[in-house]
Amino acid sequence: MSAPHRSSEKPLSRPPKANRRSRQGCGNCRLRKVKCDEIKPSCKRCEMYGVFCDYDSQSSDLQLSVDGVTNFQTVKKLPSSLNLITLDPISPLTMQNSSKSLRRNEMYQLMDQDLELLSKFQTRTVFTITFDKSLPIYQNEIIKLACASPFLMHAVLALTLMHDRYLGVGLHTRQSPTEAFHWSRSISLFNNKLSSPVQLSERDALWGTAALLGVMAFGVIDAETPEEAWPLAPPSPLDLNWLKLSDGKKEMWTIIQPFRSDCVFQPLALEFATFLPTPKGPGLEALPPQLLALFDLDATSTSNNNPFHDAASMLAKSWNTDCEYTAMSNFFSFVSRMSPGYKQLLQQKNPRALLLLAYFYAQVCRYQHWWVRRTRIECQAICTYLERNHQHEPDIQTLLQFPKMICNNS
Repeated sequence: MSAPHRSSEKPLSRPPKANRRSRQGCGNCRLRKVKCDEIKPSCKRCEMYGVFCDYDSQSSDLQLSVDGVTNFQTVKKLPSSLNLITLDPISPLTMQNSSKSLRRNEMYQLMDQDLELLSKFQTRTVFTITFDKSLPIYQNEIIKLACASPFLMHAVLALTLMHDRYLGVGLHTRQSPTEAFHWSRSISLFNNKLSSPVQLSERDALWGTAALLGVMAFGVIDAETPEEAWPLAPPSPLDLNWLKLSDGKKEMWTIIQPFRSDCVFQPLALEFATFLPTPKGPGLEALPPQLLALFDLDATSTSNNNPFHDAASMLAKSWNTDCEYTAMSNFFSFVSRMSPGYKQLLQQKNPRALLLLAYFYAQVCRYQHWWVRRTRIECQAICTYLERNHQHEPDIQTLLQFPKMICNNS
């Protein structure tokens, strides 16, 4: 007897497909635990991430792609003036390049296109990363410092190229070799400076570099949809990598001493004070009672007995405010003051820790800055994660509606 005829109609529902990793994918994709499309000689995941694709075992993992750097045409000298400001005569700015793709001891000098990027930084990019109070410092002093400090100059160029990429072809464009080169060189030179005694004359440039690298690290997210973002995506060594910047900023505080009178950033001393720890943040009563109850916050709570205390205190300062400066500055204060206990809870995907982060993300993502795209995507990912995995916790589901509404409408 022949087998009964089966309907060609699809079943009403089917179990979701398992997220299978490629067996023939490149080493980078396996390391980052993402699906490789197995296109050779370079898969699209590596191209978008700006690294060499390593199908063969002879290539280094996650090596920045700097193809095309050897085609740079150098100029003989750096002009003594830049668009918005007048500088003292400057000798040619040469940058030692130790990249394996270049000949040993080859020197790199600023080119015409680099000067155009400096102009873009002053007239466009700087307005997107700062506020009125700090604008003159970032617009003028950063360029002056960069002309004497290659590690800062590379950071300025990398950040401006990153902004170009987001403004030009769109968010899905891969990192260019030039952008990868400047970012790599900035980090390398910056780390070299911090590994030895810091010269007094370089302290301001180091602080400025840390600020720009922080913006770039937070602005890069290797996800196009919430399903590809943390905490929904498969675990990766790069998860929450941007949080490491807060630890570095605290350590640099004692080195740079931005409160000193001769620091170019000294006018922003009150803003820098947010990076200093405080025993207790006032204003917890501004938060909804249901939120305080979920986090066990009351008059007896301190940073010593409650890992959520400091973060909730920062959230209370910007609760129910429409001031962009307050929301943004409190968010970065929250990042800088994040206690080790709270960080550990985030890494463990603790539902209360995730919910609190979603509230901060919701306050920031509504302002649509190009480099805070992470806040919207990861906020949506957190909301979906909590809905799927903690659906039987009514308090979390109720409080989740606020960040969910904000990030979905942003």
